[in-house]
Amino acid sequence: MRMSQAFPTKFIKADDIGAARPTVIIADVRLEDVGDDAGPKPVAYFHGKEKGMVLNKTNAEMIAHLYGDETDAWRGQSIDLYTTMVQYGGKSLLGIRVMAPAPQMPAHQAPPPVAQRPIHPAPNPNVPISDFATPPPIAPTVAQPGGGDLDDEIPF
Repeated sequence: MRMSQAFPTKFIKADDIGAARPTVIIADVRLEDVGDDAGPKPVAYFHGKEKGMVLNKTNAEMIAHLYGDETDAWRGQSIDLYTTMVQYGGKSLLGIRVMAPAPQMPAHQAPPPVAQRPIHPAPNPNVPISDFATPPPIAPTVAQPGGGDLDDEIPF
């Protein structure tokens, strides 16, 4: 049994997302008591999802950057959720972050497939180096008289 299933919460946790990057649509944002002593916090609820997400300052500021300071304007807007390591209470743990959703391209505007580069076999390690072609030697250059600043002697 997973302990996260033994003690379910009404809020999204990083374990709920895992390695996925779901795009969610904000249905509502409400101030709620979330069980800590800090008082009420904003909680975002999403269309088609049972659990809400407690918004920390970082995530609330990102959504405000995307859609404005007024949370009523966030309704109907999309965000992507992802997990990353964060610092909380002096410890590193997996946390949830938000970002702008990736733009969706209509099928008729999809980019053409990328041309594949030919694959060349790796050189045979049993062939002596002397058998490989060597580049021609580089001819030394000679400074021209009156050539300018680049012809100065550098004392080192």
